Amino acid sequence: AYVLEYLKQDESLGTTLDERERLLYSGGLTIKTTVDLAYQKAADDSVRGRVRATDNAIGALALVEPGTGEVKAIAQSRPMGRDKASGQTFLNYIVPKQYGDSNGFQAGSTFKAFVLATAIEDGIPLDRTFPAPNSTTFNQTDFANCPGKPGFVGTFPMQNSVSSSGTENLYTGARRSINTFFFNLEKETGVCKPFRLAKQMGIQLTSPTGKRAKDGRLLVSPERIPNFTLGVADVSPLEMAEAYATFGARGVHCDSRPVTSIADANGSTLKEYPATCSRVMSESTADAVNDILRGVIEPGGFASAQQLSVPSAGKTGTTGTVNKSPSVWFVGYTPEIATAAMVAGANEFGTPIGLDGLTINGVTVSASGSGLAAPIWGDAMKVVDDSLDAVPFVYPASVEGAGQDFVRPPTPPSNSGGNNGGGNNGGGNPGNGNPGGNNGNGNGNGNGRG
Repeated sequence: AYVLEYLKQDESLGTTLDERERLLYSGGLTIKTTVDLAYQKAADDSVRGRVRATDNAIGALALVEPGTGEVKAIAQSRPMGRDKASGQTFLNYIVPKQYGDSNGFQAGSTFKAFVLATAIEDGIPLDRTFPAPNSTTFNQTDFANCPGKPGFVGTFPMQNSVSSSGTENLYTGARRSINTFFFNLEKETGVCKPFRLAKQMGIQLTSPTGKRAKDGRLLVSPERIPNFTLGVADVSPLEMAEAYATFGARGVHCDSRPVTSIADANGSTLKEYPATCSRVMSESTADAVNDILRGVIEPGGFASAQQLSVPSAGKTGTTGTVNKSPSVWFVGYTPEIATAAMVAGANEFGTPIGLDGLTINGVTVSASGSGLAAPIWGDAMKVVDDSLDAVPFVYPASVEGAGQDFVRPPTPPSNSGGNNGGGNNGGGNPGNGNPGGNNGNGNGNGNGRG
């Protein structure tokens, strides 16, 4: 379904949707996809082994190749079909809305990587420390918006449930996903640059200032706000895999694509789909991000249980507030493959609900990125591990503060998962069955759990 929807929107195959559909459904075409069958089986098995089709939650996984954008596999726990009682759906929760009709879900602390990369690109040394109190109140006027755009107003509280030493540098603050550290880092970068970088890396941020109905009701909460670092924008797993593939490719972003070519019944090529790539950050910035985020999968990191035999890195994410987390994430990658795993609470109609206390795969769960999403990632990646080359990440020798002499503190085992981002569950589009997303507001209180 994703491949067809992708091709239906390619206007080079016909000036109208009707023309494109006639071509695609006429028969005789040879469509070469990017799917790797071994990866696809691993993805299917991992998702369906962790989340049942009839659970009030969705498990989803997307795998994208760094340097090419080739979509190697996508999988979700709910199969396609009309039988809601058996968990079937026509919504594709893995891909962006234009391909699957799902509004997506908040990605939580996985968005901190965009602020981290922006800070490094701006020249902030890796060993520079920032205040990271366990709780504080931030003034929104301290966060710069894009040039020419209105400034932010008001205050908002923020706290960490992973204890901080009071100050953190870019290694410790990112590895331990300290909320207050990242807000202080974002005060340095401003909100505009991380927002733009995320878009350059494939995140479809379409409502920087939000959308309102004619009567003033907020339909989509603003995305370009100080809480951006907590991942309050709705996204799909494919977008997140595409974005993190940029780190694996040392700063080169490639548009995700499920097809390489189409040929007609005579074997003549109708169109080829080459990689569309561009550099969005320096190699040294990507190298530094990789060196920092590999600590998440190393001993003491939130996702250390998912460590592979090849070099890997990643970031957890948990959304919402304590005891009300609609979605949890783990986005991990190697230089050869980037994989985004998501578990999101959703009823049979796709309406978001909190994960905490739900029964998923027969077990009552407590929501965390490392506890729910990372095992899906690990189940799939450990199957394909043998097919991956042991390509090392490049050490960021030219980045100031890299490799400083300090011991990275271990993560307390009781605090697992990504920090929660503040936000309100947004309404969906009940008229056509599209699920609601989790659109955060600018004053959310992120009670983080790692």
